Amino acid sequence: MHTQKQTRDTAAAREAATAALAGHGPRELGAQKRLAALRWVYRWGWSTAQIIDLVAARGRRGFAARLLRQGLLDAHPCEATGGVRGVPAQVLTLTPAGVEEIEPHLHDAQLLGYPRQAASLIIWRQLRHDVLVQHATAKAWAAEGIEAFRTPRELQKQSIKGQKQPDAVWHKAGRVVALELELSVKVGREFDQTILALLSALGRLPGHQKLYDDVMLLSSSAAIITRYQRALQPGARLQLWERDAARRWKPQGNLQVPEGAIKRIHFLEIQT
Repeated sequence: MHTQKQTRDTAAAREAATAALAGHGPRELGAQKRLAALRWVYRWGWSTAQIIDLVAARGRRGFAARLLRQGLLDAHPCEATGGVRGVPAQVLTLTPAGVEEIEPHLHDAQLLGYPRQAASLIIWRQLRHDVLVQHATAKAWAAEGIEAFRTPRELQKQSIKGQKQPDAVWHKAGRVVALELELSVKVGREFDQTILALLSALGRLPGHQKLYDDVMLLSSSAAIITRYQRALQPGARLQLWERDAARRWKPQGNLQVPEGAIKRIHFLEIQT
């Protein structure tokens, strides 16, 4: 599980940024906003103009465009997916100048490295999904609904083989929350194993250590949310799967969803 120290470090960074803004003129304010934007892009690897404007300028448009003009951000057109609902016309990454500006302001543990070929950090096939995860986190962060968060890049650095990595992690009201976004319905083995992974992450299965206090499951589909709620009811049967000698998946027994598990899984229907 992510430590309380990580939560305190991020909360302290927020407090330091707020203190730094107090009593400063436009130039100092602009510098702090610029660092907030660059730090966000560094941590996620990439972002969009709308999200950057939300994080650094409380949603006022044009801040990301200014960083582009200053040569701190680079734009990558979404040629194959532009125009699709929820997909931006372009994705923004750091330039070498942007990396050089932000890295001196990071602690050693926050240094992830940033490739010269920044577009390699973008998973184009799941762009809509990842934009929504970022946007949900940015909204919660800007509203101070969460004290800290961990990005996929940061989680990957600490990942353990065989453990499902959540889409993001939020620290909220002293609890560590795994964020999962579902945009399309899972069926059969894939659905069963997703339920199993959620229960495992919450430490609700024998022999599994608790990694998170809660799970926040987001979806734009009320039907998908209802399906998960039904499958997670106490006593519901969950099909287990194993690979045979030929590496083919075969049903292998089942288990019952334990009492109380659904109380630690929260559902939120989002607009896309």
